[in-house]
Amino acid sequence: RRVLHFPAVVFSAITLQVTLLPIVACIVAQLLQADAQFAASLILIAASPIATSANYYVLLARGDTALSVTLTALSNLVALVATPLVVPMSFQWLLHDDAIVRLPIALAMRQLLLGLLLPIGVGMMLRRFARDWTQRNRKYLQGGSVTLLVAIIGVVLADQADALAPGLARLAAATLLFTLASAGVGY
Repeated sequence: RRVLHFPAVVFSAITLQVTLLPIVACIVAQLLQADAQFAASLILIAASPIATSANYYVLLARGDTALSVTLTALSNLVALVATPLVVPMSFQWLLHDDAIVRLPIALAMRQLLLGLLLPIGVGMMLRRFARDWTQRNRKYLQGGSVTLLVAIIGVVLADQADALAPGLARLAAATLLFTLASAGVGY
């Protein structure tokens, strides 16, 4: 229903994500004169579907959370087809490499189910069958989810600290440039 209610927003958001974000990643990689491994990482991140954490940020910003969930779900479904097409084209353009990208469909579907559909389904069921409880505890539920998100990010950073430390300045520059350019594209 959300797709039919906001067809232009959904179509443009998904199309821009699939087409322009990999181009933005290639431009950032060129600006930073990134080596092949770093450039390939930027391309893979840009070609990835919208993360479920985006829905939480939209909720905190008091945006249209239902539309955000719709975009996240569609982005994840489109990525099953788009990623294996977009990534090799980006590699060819930037790295002059004819890489073949094979997306592990079973793993992608499991991650889609566990990372997106299961939490959304549980949240929808809680709101439907325990509406009063969720309203009373909304502040605690939101606080708990922020705490969980920060903990997950902390665990990932701690786990990858040795790999991140040597290129932290370059990673920060790439993150800043990619985020600003992506926000500009979105705007």
